[in-house]
Amino acid sequence: MTIEHVYICASEQDLRYTCCCVASVRRWYPDIPITLLKDETSGPYDTRELEEAWDVELWSGERPLPGRGWAKLEPLFGERRQRCLILDSDTVLLGRVIERLEAANADFVVESVGAWEPQLAQHYLDPPLLEKLDPQFRYPGYTFNAGALAATTGLLGRADFEPWVRFDHPPHRVRNDAFGETQTQGILNYVLLRAAQEERLRFARVSFMLWGWSRLASRGAQAVTAVRVADGDGLPYLVHWHGRKHKLLSLQRNAALLRHYERAYFERVASGRRKRIGRIAKLLAEIATGRATEQVSHRYPCMPPAPKRLRPIEEIFVIGTAEDLRYTRCCVASIRRWYPDIPITLVKDESGGGYDTRELEEAWNVRALAPDDRFRGLWTKLVPLLDPTRVDAV
Repeated sequence: MTIEHVYICASEQDLRYTCCCVASVRRWYPDIPITLLKDETSGPYDTRELEEAWDVELWSGERPLPGRGWAKLEPLFGERRQRCLILDSDTVLLGRVIERLEAANADFVVESVGAWEPQLAQHYLDPPLLEKLDPQFRYPGYTFNAGALAATTGLLGRADFEPWVRFDHPPHRVRNDAFGETQTQGILNYVLLRAAQEERLRFARVSFMLWGWSRLASRGAQAVTAVRVADGDGLPYLVHWHGRKHKLLSLQRNAALLRHYERAYFERVASGRRKRIGRIAKLLAEIATGRATEQVSHRYPCMPPAPKRLRPIEEIFVIGTAEDLRYTRCCVASIRRWYPDIPITLVKDESGGGYDTRELEEAWNVRALAPDDRFRGLWTKLVPLLDPTRVDAV
């Protein structure tokens, strides 16, 4: 099936990435319709330059477009069957990846690499808990990153999500302990995997996403370089900078790709070179004066998974020396400010000679521990790990 449309999720905080994403799509697909899913949770922002220079439309639907990441779901709920590509704004195309996705004979095509097992419950979903909440669900042993997926609209409705999501304004999840910390990734994994399990849709996993934080190949047939993207035939992949991002693109790993597409973006904008330099200078000034943060922040964190799944920290060990006793006092005072009752043990490094901490111990309810000569200097930090009477501590 042919992919007919590209939807790009965007917010004011990552608008710079959105411009790069749009320029990358137009590099390889000059005529495909692109619609921007604008998250205006933090207030309206101007995208007219992007719309006019790059032939981009804004989403228009019967319902207001929800923010906080939920806009990604809106194209799915359309009545008309349409094959589309839904992208997060922190992605760029390296080549004609759409043909790679179209080759899969499926209604939904997702990246074959998902969660690493230790991070499964934190960032995606909690299979044992979900199988208790939904006895019919069987975890297939894999997940997918939802930063880019090929989808067929009209196959899923809000009813498929509503046992777990309330579609208020903005939508919110009924359970925060089953679907990880991200807003939509866990619930989207569950709903698609559940529907595929029931054979209500065809589901395929394809390798088409590279990770922006990883070290991409710079040589050979699979080399990922800005020169290859600009002048060559590219690669049928896209790059996704998932997670935390810098507003200063040069601080990102694989920044050359972002800088290339940003330059390409401004080539279509009137006085583009001057505007680009001016905006970068303004951003630097705002960061330097504290008026802006250097990292992209969306300001709507989701509640973390229920803490009952975590083992409580029972004790805190503070490593101290005579030279940094002032810092030790500050450290202890900061712990007691937030945790008045937690046991604190001071592990004293006396390799430079003994020193008096009785005042600290008595005033702040601290237990002092002076290890023997085997654990001096840098080795002092091992003492808590070798103490069999302490199980959970930092």
